[in-house]
Amino acid sequence: MSHLETNTVAPVMITQAFLPLVQKAATSNASEPISICRAAIINVSTKMASISDNSSGGAFSYRVTKTALNMATKCISLDLKNTGITSVLLHPGWVKTDMGGEKAPLTTEDSVLNLVKTLRALTEDHNGKFISYNGDEIAW
Repeated sequence: MSHLETNTVAPVMITQAFLPLVQKAATSNASEPISICRAAIINVSTKMASISDNSSGGAFSYRVTKTALNMATKCISLDLKNTGITSVLLHPGWVKTDMGGEKAPLTTEDSVLNLVKTLRALTEDHNGKFISYNGDEIAW
């Protein structure tokens, strides 16, 4: 249950709690194009949550709860579609962290630099999409 609470329930509850402020930002920044400059909900997912890309199995609780987050974020993107708020899922890559381990190809710095670049490039067309740290769309 802790995976579900951490990876799915908490991000959805945080979105619900901050939604009035995000809606206010969307209204206040109405002259901005739909992007992170106007208002955005960004959830961190993982490519391991891609059903079509799962060729190795394993990590059941992690995969399932991140896949649930993907669905929740997709639903949020549809619910908020005409409000000026974009909702996106980001995959940070396989990063050298305690979780990613030493075999991971990305440093934290490389992941963050690419995520910031990707965030800056988000447009209305990215609403409801699952995007990798390098800007590529990930299949569900």
